[in-house]
Amino acid sequence: MRIFAVLTLMCIFLAPTTAGESCRPMEYDVSEICCPMCDKGSVVKRNCTQDSSTSCTPCERGTYMDMASGLSRCYSCRTCKAEQGLVAERECTREQDSACTVLDGFYCQEPNQESGCTLAQKHTQCNASQMTKLPGTRGTDTVCEDCKTGYYSTPGLKCTEGKSSCGNGKVLQKGSQTKETVCNTAPRRHHYDVILSVMLLLLHG
Repeated sequence: MRIFAVLTLMCIFLAPTTAGESCRPMEYDVSEICCPMCDKGSVVKRNCTQDSSTSCTPCERGTYMDMASGLSRCYSCRTCKAEQGLVAERECTREQDSACTVLDGFYCQEPNQESGCTLAQKHTQCNASQMTKLPGTRGTDTVCEDCKTGYYSTPGLKCTEGKSSCGNGKVLQKGSQTKETVCNTAPRRHHYDVILSVMLLLLHG
């Protein structure tokens, strides 16, 4: 009786799954037959039959499969394009897709835990009349701030205090938040030349 029970259980586990029944984990259904899945890094070359098991083939270069499956085609590896501000942080293998990170001067707008950065953007360049409050990083954009009254910034990096007046000189161009005040002051040498000329005239006179 015990032998009959054991044989019955063996028949249940070894018999192929019939229509209407779900396949076991690590199996996939093909024409009402449950076939063993291919391991990650490979895909199905030929489905199993009643007399043979699944035939698998490894993913070709430039493709990958990151899970066991009954799929017949590998996924294409992701390309990290420099013109999009991306560079490969992890190369693609048969079992894992590539991961991208950002180039210098860019920050990641759409980070992904598995594939790194999926969308990069150039750091904002602060305008003239602004200063760089916080420089951009790989994960954040540049933060700009307007210069205060009386300060100016030409390259958009640092606000510098401008001249409040030209003293004895003449204002040629009034300063603003983007440019310094331009003054017209006569060089000292010019004054000395005038005084010397007057003294020479008096001596010869």
